[in-house]
Amino acid sequence: MPLGSARFGLLGGVEDLGKLILIQTQTASGVSYLDFTSIDEDLYNVHFILYNNIEFISGGTSLKLQFYESGVLETGNVYTQAFLNLYSNATFDYSTNKSNNSLFSTQAGDNTSGYAWLYNLGDNTKYSFQNIHSTGIDTSVGESRIGGGVLPQASLVDGIRVTRADANTFNGTVSLYGLKETLWNMNI
Repeated sequence: MPLGSARFGLLGGVEDLGKLILIQTQTASGVSYLDFTSIDEDLYNVHFILYNNIEFISGGTSLKLQFYESGVLETGNVYTQAFLNLYSNATFDYSTNKSNNSLFSTQAGDNTSGYAWLYNLGDNTKYSFQNIHSTGIDTSVGESRIGGGVLPQASLVDGIRVTRADANTFNGTVSLYGLKETLWNMNI
C-alpha cells in the first residue's frame, strides 16, 4: 500500500480528517475574563473558539483575546488586526490597528455570539493568526463583524485569555476546540 494513500485514508483504516475535538468549555457568570491554559498546542496547529450567548454586563463592548507565550500573558501593544463591521441599519465601517494589546473577537454590543479560528499557536517558529466572525445586537441594531489579526512575533502560544475590552464583567459560554489532523499539518 502506498504510504501517501494510507495517510489520505484512500485505502481505509485511517481516522477521519478535520474533526473538531473539544478541549474545554467554560461558562462565564459575572467574570471579567476566562483563561484557557491547557490548549493542547502540541497536538493541534489549528484551534477554534466558539462564543455562545455572550451578554455584556453594564454596557456593550467587545470580547478580546490575549495569548500566553510560554506561560506569560502577552499584554504589550504588539497585536495587529483589521475588521469590517456591518449593521442592520444599512451602514458599515471598518477598523484597523497595528499596535493593540489584544485581538478583538466580537463586535461591541449588548449580546453576541461568534467564533474565531486560530492558527500556529503551538509553533514557536511562526506567527499566530486569527480569523473571526460574530453577530449580535446593540441597542436594537443588529451587528456583524468579520476580520482577523496576528501576533506578529514567532512564539509558542500555550494559553488564551478571553476578556472584555473594558475589563468589566460578562456572562456566556466559551468553548475551545482543536482541529484533528488536517492536510496542512500532515507530513506528506
